[in-house]
Amino acid sequence: MIPNYKSVHNQFKLNGQHYTFATLKEQANSLANESESYKNDIGLFLMDWLNDELTLTVTTSGSTG
Repeated sequence: MIPNYKSVHNQFKLNGQHYTFATLKEQANSLANESESYKNDIGLFLMDWLNDELTLTVTTSGSTG
C-alpha cells in the first residue's frame, strides 16, 4: 500500500495563514508565478512537496556546521 498524504497539519502556517491541502496547493501555484525569486522558490518547493511523489529532492550546501 502506498501512503497518501493529502492533509496539512492543523497548526501549519505560512506567513501567518492556516491552509488546507487544496488551498496550500493554490498558494504554491500562486507563489511559483511570482517574479520575486524567493517567492518563486518557495512556490516550487511547495509544489514538489505537495505532489504525489514519495520523495522530495532538495539541494543543500553540504555543510554540517
